[in-house]
Amino acid sequence: GLASALNYTDIAVALLDRAGSLIFVNHAARSLLEEADGVRRVGATLTGTDMADAVKLRVAIDHVTGLDRS
Repeated sequence: GLASALNYTDIAVALLDRAGSLIFVNHAARSLLEEADGVRRVGATLTGTDMADAVKLRVAIDHVTGLDRS
């Protein structure tokens, strides 16, 4: 039910587990990731398309998932 509803929206939704791994990507998010315009999927994780963005995104994901090692 919820996955179907999220797939009907034009808003990109990607859900991560506590380890920062993708557990759900709706159709809009999948299209965004396939374009690799700023963000892309590598295995079960998200990363930026350039080094600076990749580092910022990783820090943000680690912070919200409680993996902040600072």
